Amino acid sequence: MAKRLKIVFMGSAEIGLASLGALCASEHEVVGVVTQPDRPGGRGRKMVPTTVKQVANEHGLHIMQPESVNRPPFRRRIAALEPDVFVVVAFGQILGGKLLAIPRLGAVNVHASLLPEYRGAGPINWAIIHGRKRTGISIMQMVREMDAGDVYRRVATEIDPNEGADQLALRLGAISVEPLLDTLEEIAAGTAVAAPQDPLLVTIAPKLTKRTGRLVLTRPARELHNLIRGTRPWPQGYVDFTAAATGKSERVTICQSRVVEDFQTAAAAATTTGNIEPGTVVSLKPLIVRTGESFLQLVELKPAGARRMADVDFINGRRVQIGDRFTTADLEGDRL
Repeated sequence: MAKRLKIVFMGSAEIGLASLGALCASEHEVVGVVTQPDRPGGRGRKMVPTTVKQVANEHGLHIMQPESVNRPPFRRRIAALEPDVFVVVAFGQILGGKLLAIPRLGAVNVHASLLPEYRGAGPINWAIIHGRKRTGISIMQMVREMDAGDVYRRVATEIDPNEGADQLALRLGAISVEPLLDTLEEIAAGTAVAAPQDPLLVTIAPKLTKRTGRLVLTRPARELHNLIRGTRPWPQGYVDFTAAATGKSERVTICQSRVVEDFQTAAAAATTTGNIEPGTVVSLKPLIVRTGESFLQLVELKPAGARRMADVDFINGRRVQIGDRFTTADLEGDRL
């Protein structure tokens, strides 16, 4: 192997765990781990560390959690470590030019798309939301412009039609390990070659907001299914539900869904409802609703303030009947 590198790892999300573990097991030296500060979470709003911090603690690594990586005091702390390379995987902060100039051999980013497609904060989410059948990872040089650096390697993979963004992120994290290590070895040996991205093929994957998860039930079932799985684990797809038996309305998150491929079966179940409006419950075993085009099975749901539950538990708890309605959530009550 080429000369061992001194590496500062920067990451905050689970997609980076496989890379961090592989670096710790390699001949390289991880001289520091930079991750986002602990944030309040859960019902008790207790301070919760990132998963990267938890793994770094298990390996006894030096951990830093700055509110801003670009402030001079933090840059001095990083420079004192004399890193050869930064390895950045879903860190969550933009690295400025002065910070990127610190590592002797530059900064390497593992980006969860086939660049130049889906530059930005949500590449996995938007690939799924847009119904893409294929995505991958890119190992790239970091420059000041977001995700615009030259690319060392790309590795493609198929997206399963029922795969959620949370599941795909873990899979892409595992896929990225070997090309990342190969790239670092070539950088250490001075043989790494990176190719520029084609600016004409650039697409953008912006950060998700709460509003992204709003399910417009007049849309086709396939689009809604893609939005539900593409917004996991946050913000997740959501609707409002009113049970005729109780008259109670509530916000409901749709955690898992399936497109009903057998249209005739679903249509037969709906014959008693007459003119079927989108969002209408047309079947209880399983729970199926009409959409703007075809039908959607709601597999797992989470009412506001309650636990996640299977459709049968939701039906029993809300006394759901054929003809009850799920409706597109009122934006006025959304926290964006």
